Amino acid sequence: MDSEIFKRYISEKKLGDLELLNLKNIKIDSRKIESGDIFLAIKGEKNDGNEFADDVFSKGAALIIT
Repeated sequence: MDSEIFKRYISEKKLGDLELLNLKNIKIDSRKIESGDIFLAIKGEKNDGNEFADDVFSKGAALIIT
């Protein structure tokens, strides 16, 4: 998705300005989350990424996509 379209979508949904979130990387491994990362919660054969939402926020994730 084009970043400008995504920024407008987020703004319209009243989730704030992406510039203020200081987004950095998209990661699927909750153990590797760093401040400013986006966590993509994927349900796999062994784990469900949604179960790690609290953990990634405590590690500084800026956004979780479930």
